[in-house]
Amino acid sequence: MADATGKSYVVLAGELVLRPLAMNRSGFFQPPDQSQSVSFAVAHDGAGREIAGGWHVYPELAAAGLWSTPPDLARIILAMVAAQKGGNVAVLGADGLAAMLTSVDDLGYGLGVALQGEVRDRIAMKPGNNLGFRSGLCRLPRNGTGRPGWSNGQMPIAEGAWRPCGIVVVRASAGSLAAA
Repeated sequence: MADATGKSYVVLAGELVLRPLAMNRSGFFQPPDQSQSVSFAVAHDGAGREIAGGWHVYPELAAAGLWSTPPDLARIILAMVAAQKGGNVAVLGADGLAAMLTSVDDLGYGLGVALQGEVRDRIAMKPGNNLGFRSGLCRLPRNGTGRPGWSNGQMPIAEGAWRPCGIVVVRASAGSLAAA
């Protein structure tokens, strides 16, 4: 994409995904600069000790470079729910959602998400695991809800939380976030 547009991955991700979804506290920063890092959580190992340097810096931006917040991750869920209801969301319409939820390998993976269930009721999950951090999101199609998960520790997010996505804590309601 960078070769075709002449723009870096960081700029394209911001212009095409993060800003249109109002993910204003998210971005690809490797490493984060001093002004960004003051608002970042410090990573912890499985014993609860801080990771030296606060976090590990990964050179792979697309795979491990996104810094985000639970409310920003929830905006992805809201976009999926809106697309499911026929809305033409800035980055994801009904056709885009259908493509995302179509298995690309017959092993349970779609475009950027793990899949569970049959097509009509397919659950989409995206866990993220970096040294000292756990995060993820889950979208439940049947009731139009989803759940972001977040931890600045090495321990897994609530054992079994992705079966099927644990307690629902986000609802799509007039394009805003509300606790369930």
